[in-house]
Order: sequence, then structure tokens, then C-alpha cells
Amino acid sequence: EYNGYKLYGEDGGQLPPKPADEIVAEREKVTNVFDIKQVAGGIKKIGADIDKAYLKQVESVTIDHDLVKRWGDKLTISFTPLHGSGGDLGSRALKQAGFDKVSIVKEQFEPDGTFPTVKYPNPEFHEVFKISESYGTDIELAVDPDSDRMGVGYRTEKGDYQYLTGNQIAALMINYILTAQKEAGTLPDNGAIVTSNVSSNLPELIAKSFGIKQFTVLTGFKYIADKIVEFDKKKNYTFEFGFEESYGFLIKPFVHDKDAVQAITLMSELAAYYKDRGMTIGDGLKEIYDKYGAFAEESDATEFPGEKGHQEMTQVMSDFRKRGPKEFGDTAVKVVEDNQLRLSKDLEDGTTKKIDLPKANVIKYWLEDGSWIALRPSGTEPKLKVYIGAKGDDIDAANKQLDYLKKQVGGLLKK
Repeated sequence: EYNGYKLYGEDGGQLPPKPADEIVAEREKVTNVFDIKQVAGGIKKIGADIDKAYLKQVESVTIDHDLVKRWGDKLTISFTPLHGSGGDLGSRALKQAGFDKVSIVKEQFEPDGTFPTVKYPNPEFHEVFKISESYGTDIELAVDPDSDRMGVGYRTEKGDYQYLTGNQIAALMINYILTAQKEAGTLPDNGAIVTSNVSSNLPELIAKSFGIKQFTVLTGFKYIADKIVEFDKKKNYTFEFGFEESYGFLIKPFVHDKDAVQAITLMSELAAYYKDRGMTIGDGLKEIYDKYGAFAEESDATEFPGEKGHQEMTQVMSDFRKRGPKEFGDTAVKVVEDNQLRLSKDLEDGTTKKIDLPKANVIKYWLEDGSWIALRPSGTEPKLKVYIGAKGDDIDAANKQLDYLKKQVGGLLKK
């Protein structure tokens, strides 16, 4: 059911819709695969020279070298590539940065497409850290098999482990990057972060407090890469950070896709930053919530298998589009954004305005309390994805509102 593939362009980023459509149009003209001509010398095997050049660029991810020197031989880290491709470059990047107390999860280090120790090799799932927990380190880092997404666990003062969501990791990273740059006097005047339209709005609040611009794009890192290309072309903004809630992060734009090797390097420095202040990563997250408000987000998916399922999912989206709810439980809808129509409607005064994003089958409801709900059919799976973001005075209140909204959405989907 995972029936999809990715196309990359000459800049190293996934192709945006227009050139991708042009390639699909050419593909559809092919009637015999053996008629396709290969360009002479068109395939080149990548070797150690590329690894060396890449790792040289990864050095630029580290911000506070003195901090790493103080804690590089004290902070304990476990690292697992989950039987995938990230083991060699990931471990080399951590060592290069100056982190000496790295425990490689040997049971999951060698590439193995059967993924023998996990049901799903996905760093979003806490169970992938089951072996890592036995190492007893300060932080646990896991990257997915193609090494573009990262999950994080941290040891609490009680000695157990807590796991972060993609949105929480992003908030921590952005706060650390901008804080460290400000203290070092390297914070750019024209800095910008780029986030997807189903990700938390906490990073936007953090960025704005530092005078940094936030841009929203559609789901898919190709849209973040497209912004990087635009910034380079127009010379109008300096890229500071890009992320999607599904655990994909990019710190430095020498890569035009999410990059877990960069992410584990910065995350280790971030853990050292809080260690240096006598805090855990969880303490750091609470500090952010105390300053900007508490946010809780979650995504879920309802399966619609087969051709009949696809028709049912299409009908669900059509019903929401035509007769969308005016409230979710006792929380009123304030604004409806429909990316298919590229229109945003204010339900209080009836005014509409254009959404400056490409057309996409996404509906997002902004509620009066600052929470939001988004619906999006998956492009590669027979699933309708639902994203919920809740806000509260503290994390308990935010989680309570999140649970409440999940029940409301679930009830609507069953009708």
C-alpha cells in the first residue's frame, strides 16, 4: 500500500509540482521501457569523496564550539540508525562534532531491510527505543532507515525516558539556534524559518520574538526546498531552519531535503546546552511553554482501503468542504482555510481572502481558542490524515483540549 516514489532535481531537492508533472507527462509517452535511452556516463557511483565533502559541510551545524568542548566527554548519547543507511555518517558526524560518549546501538547498526528488531523502523514510534533504553544515556537518538528523520528521547531526573514529538523537537531547536546566534552576535537581520501548514504554530511565535520571519508551505519537504531556492535567487532571506511535524528537520541548506545527520548533531549540542544550565530537555521545553504558551499536537489517520475506500474518502472531504462544522464541540470555528479553493473564510464576518499557496486537497479549521484542525488525504497511502493542534495555559490544559478535539473529530468522521 506504500505505492509512491520521489523525484529529485539538480539542486538535490524533491521536484516541485510543475517539473514533476512534466516528467510524468514524458513517462506516460513511454510504451516500451527498452526504448528508453540512457545518457552516456549518466550514472555515477557515489563514493568516499562525497561522504568527506558532506561531513565537511556538517561541521557548520555546530554553533557553540566552546559548549561542546565542555560537555563532549560528559554528555552520554545512544544512537541507532534502525538497520538503515545512517549508521556510518551519523556516528562519524557526532564524533567529528566532539561528542565522545556515544553508544552505538549495535543490535540495530548494520543495514537490514527486514528490520529484525522493530515492527516499524519509524522514529515517531517510541517502541524503536526499547533497546536504546538499556544503554542508560542522557539522550537517545534514532534516525529512520533513509536517514532523513530523527526521533529523540531524554532521561528525566527520575531515570525514566520521555519522548518528544516532531513539533516539540522543532520548537526546542529553533529556540536554541536563535538564542545561541543572538548570544554570539551572528543572528541575521533577514533570517527566516519555513514550516508546513500542518505543523505547530509555536515555532512561529519563537521566531517572531527574535525578529525572524516565518513562512508556511504545503506538506512535503519539496516546498521547503523550493523556498530555499527562492531565498538564494532573490537574496532576500537567510534560511535558518525548516521542518515538518513528521520528524523531518533541516538546519543548514547545503542539503535541500530533511537531514537526520544534521539533526542529531544539533540535538546533541542542544542537550549539552541544557546540561550546562543544570536542566533536562524536558525542563527546556517547559521553559518555552512558560514563555509562549503550551501547545499539544497530534496526527492520526483513518484508513480507506481499495477503490471503494478512495471514493468514500473523496466523499468525506467533499462533505467537509460543503457542509463543514461551525464548531467542534463547544469550541467555535473562527476561520476555514481551503487549499483546494485557495480561499480563507472568516466565519465571524463572512469575508474571504486568497491563500498564497499552491492548490492542494487540504482543509484547515482555526478555532476561537487558538487551536486548529486540518484534514488531508495522503498522496501515497489509502488514508485520510487528521492533524490537531491545541493550545492551553499549561501543558495539562493543552493536552486536555487536544483529547477533547480528537473525540469531536472522531465523531464527525463516523457520521
